[in-house]
Amino acid sequence: MFTHLIRWFVVFGFLLISTNCQNNSDTVSKDTANTYLLAALLQTNELQTFQNRLVELQGYWKTGYYASSTYTESGRIVVMTSPYDSGLGSWSTTTSSSSSSIDDFFYRIVEIDNANNKLYYQQGQGNNNYYASFGTDYRGKYGRIDWTNTTTSGCENSASKCFYFCEAVIGKDSLSAAKSDTTTTDSSSPTSSGCNGFGWSRALSTTDTTSW
Repeated sequence: MFTHLIRWFVVFGFLLISTNCQNNSDTVSKDTANTYLLAALLQTNELQTFQNRLVELQGYWKTGYYASSTYTESGRIVVMTSPYDSGLGSWSTTTSSSSSSIDDFFYRIVEIDNANNKLYYQQGQGNNNYYASFGTDYRGKYGRIDWTNTTTSGCENSASKCFYFCEAVIGKDSLSAAKSDTTTTDSSSPTSSGCNGFGWSRALSTTDTTSW
C-alpha cells in the first residue's frame, strides 16, 4: 500500500506539469518542470524516510517494565507500517493491568520526528478503555511516543531484538498541541528513570503471535 502512495506523489508531480501546460499558451519552461518534479520527489523521499523508520519498529513485541531492578512483562504491542486512515502506520497495545483485566488501545501514527526518535499519534475512536479505566477517556486525542534505536544485544528473555519506549505526551486536543509540548525524556538510565519520573517501557521482539 505504501508504494502506491509513493507512486501517486510522483505521478502528481507530472500532473502539475501537465496542468500548467494546459493553463498557459506557452510551453512550460524546463526550470518550472524541474521545480514541480523536484517537489514531488522530495515528498516521495520524505514518505520513504518515514516508512524506513517504521520498519525498524514493525512487528510483534512483548512489553514490560523495570521496578527495583526487576523486569516484569506487562503486555504486547503490534506496530504496522501500512498507511492506515491517512496515517503512516499503527501502534496497537494490549496491556494486562494489576487487576488481571485486559485493556486494549489503538494509535494511528500521524507524524514521525526521525532525528529525535519521536512519533506522534492519534488514539483510536473505538472501545479503547486503557485510560478510561483510570477515569480519563483520551479517544481521539493526540500524543507522543519516544523510543530508542532497536538493538540485538542485551535483550531480556533471549529476545532477538529490543528497544525502550516512553509515552511522553498524552491527551492533547490536536497534533500541534502534542508537538508543542515541551516534555523531555532521558534514555541514559531507562530501567529506572527518564520517562515522566519513571523508567521506560521495554519492547522485546517475538514470533509468538498465538495470543494476538
